[in-house]
Amino acid sequence: MSIDVVLDKKVCMEYSSDYSLCKKIIPKGVFFPETTEEVSEILKKVNSENKSLTIWGAGSGVNGGCVPSDKNEFVLSLERMNKIEVIESDFIARVQAGANTQSFQKYCEKVGLFFPPDPSSSDISSIGGNLACSAGGMRGFKYGTFKDYILKIKIVDGLGNIREFGRETLKWVAGYDLVHLMVGSEGTLGIITEAVFKLLPKPQAKKTIYINFNSMEELVSSFLTCLKNGVIPSNAEFMDYNTLTVIKDYLPIRPMEGDCVLLVELDGSSEEIVDNLYWRLIENIKTDTYVVSSSAEKMERLWLGRKRLRIELQNMKANVFSEDFVLNYSKISDFIDFCQTISKENDVFVANFGHIIDGNIHTSFVFDNNKEKKKIESIIKRLSEYVIEKNGSIAGEHGIGKYKKDLLIKECGKENIELMKEIKRIFDPNNILNKGKIL
Repeated sequence: MSIDVVLDKKVCMEYSSDYSLCKKIIPKGVFFPETTEEVSEILKKVNSENKSLTIWGAGSGVNGGCVPSDKNEFVLSLERMNKIEVIESDFIARVQAGANTQSFQKYCEKVGLFFPPDPSSSDISSIGGNLACSAGGMRGFKYGTFKDYILKIKIVDGLGNIREFGRETLKWVAGYDLVHLMVGSEGTLGIITEAVFKLLPKPQAKKTIYINFNSMEELVSSFLTCLKNGVIPSNAEFMDYNTLTVIKDYLPIRPMEGDCVLLVELDGSSEEIVDNLYWRLIENIKTDTYVVSSSAEKMERLWLGRKRLRIELQNMKANVFSEDFVLNYSKISDFIDFCQTISKENDVFVANFGHIIDGNIHTSFVFDNNKEKKKIESIIKRLSEYVIEKNGSIAGEHGIGKYKKDLLIKECGKENIELMKEIKRIFDPNNILNKGKIL
């Protein structure tokens, strides 16, 4: 190829895997474009030579979405496309796809604005990757997810055509909503190169409450009572007993057998509003074991265990894998019981935690070898079938990628998969974009 491509084996190795259980595949080479026009040029060249591309945001995915389909495939990395522009007067921002999510959030906060979507991987994930997977995060219930903030999107389709969908205004209904067709398409319809987001005013007050419960049933019941009585947290995370044992050194309350924790963040435009929410929350929870803080330093301390969770899981064994199930509130406790039962049967450690506020459960496993990995894959299959049977979803915010494509048929049905394939053929007729992902 005449376009610059890095063929060095050591470099290519860095783009051979993500955080999934998928096998590493070293690409033939890696492209590093810096503009949308360069992405277009690369795609036209790839088309003319009958090659294919895997799209790389930051490699933080967990379902093989950026793992090459074979050793002859090239990777297109967007990491050099990382410009951020905030237009304060309009409460919007233009962001290139390779920008780091946390950097973008901090950029907005410096000027008193707020980009609410907050995936737990925000420190390592890219804006484009989060859009491609339709990522959510801890603030999803109150504030919404990535798809709720996107106004306009720029992509390059499978033929190298540069396309823009949407407007920079805060509302529009002109024509089909092709913006949200791209969000969650995981690079299979086009390469997202730039996006325009709406922003909000930054909350002026916050309070964090760490609440200890004796059972998941008690936790879920108390949380629902709070919701019914108008207490809408900006963030509400649950952690089961196994999770608490992993991070016990960072907890304000030593967990007892069977305990679980609800970690709640309340925010608002004033201390008075947040205090009012806090007292209403306390009135409705069925426990008197809790710790509260409103100072930045102490709130950070209460969140420390949750933020260190992946690191502490990695300290247990060589590999960590986190699932991404979604269930209605009434089914969460039974799912966790079922999960613990089959994990014990197979002598496998499992930790359940996640966003109670929208029913998103990150069931997490650790393993050292292939024997343990196969056990875990068998358990995940049973859990996935359980979730689908209960009208839940196997993908709340991590996407489908390579790893879940067979399960997707069970959740969506063959007819809908065929419809997705027809849409794919419109945008990528030669099937060169993220081949083997989703479909």
